[in-house]
Amino acid sequence: MTSADGILQRFYSMSAQIILKCKQYYQILEKTQRGNADITKWLEWFLICLNDTLIEADKTLSGVINKARYWDWLKEKTLNERKRRMINKILDGQVIYSLFKAI
Repeated sequence: MTSADGILQRFYSMSAQIILKCKQYYQILEKTQRGNADITKWLEWFLICLNDTLIEADKTLSGVINKARYWDWLKEKTLNERKRRMINKILDGQVIYSLFKAI
């Protein structure tokens, strides 16, 4: 799809989304191949999958942008390495994940 987009980099992964929906993928593929060669349902599934992929990419990129903005705001502050690591963990969600994992 990268060459079809006309861009060199992609910030989304269709293959990752298809892996998440592997069972659906094979079901719709089988129905399409065994049917009357009408690919409408497969195209519909593919476009929904692409939409889900782009939504996930948007969430990821929003997180990266927010993190960059926060670090830009903090650049004037004096922080030791321990504080920087802890802030990174908080921004990456690792601290909250660790708290819930411990419960």
